[in-house]
Amino acid sequence: IVPTYNMETIYGVNCIKGEVHSLMTILRWSSRFVGSSNNLSASVDTVNTKHNTIISEFGELSDNIKDVFDLHNLNCCVYLEPFCRLVISQKASGPLTCAALNSLSKFALYGFLSSDFPGAKQGVNMVAYAISNCIFDETDKESDEIILMKLLELATMTFRSNSSGLLSVFNAWRMYETCLAIYGQKKSSKVLRSEAETCLRHLTLTTFGGIHDTFLNCSNEVITNTTPIKSQH
Repeated sequence: IVPTYNMETIYGVNCIKGEVHSLMTILRWSSRFVGSSNNLSASVDTVNTKHNTIISEFGELSDNIKDVFDLHNLNCCVYLEPFCRLVISQKASGPLTCAALNSLSKFALYGFLSSDFPGAKQGVNMVAYAISNCIFDETDKESDEIILMKLLELATMTFRSNSSGLLSVFNAWRMYETCLAIYGQKKSSKVLRSEAETCLRHLTLTTFGGIHDTFLNCSNEVITNTTPIKSQH
């Protein structure tokens, strides 16, 4: 019997490898991760990885997925954690944070946060924690707002994934609170405020839409399982 595979998860392995490669490329060109050398062509191999957990984690991830064929054979936290750590890292520059957020959004869009993946509950809560604890060095207003827009996009994609039901109430609220804080920033441009408003609308509709569906399912179950009352004469 020839085994059948989910082509999306097969191609997903290559997608994750591509994102890892992109992040490693940015890391190689980041002076903050290759030491004090001014030589931009310096290799990451010259860096002491014992003092650089981010590079070490992405190298480990690359090794872990090297022989993986189907993502369903891999705990999703394995490929989510390095990107989430980068989002909340104080060592990460703006471009690195933006790239990590973009990668996580792709994973959510392509279904790699699906509830049927091993470790989905821990994984989706890990992403939610990264969203509410994102930190990066502020540079110029335009670049900073691009990162915040990426953050809003990831929040929307996470809430709309079918694993959003596995989010803890605390993490779900913190994500909503983060988006609300971005909307309320006085220095936010009209474009960013508009994006934040759209994100909040999606989060609200998704949350209460899910509650409505759950209520209907519970109501139908009660009606179906109700035993008819016999009339007494």
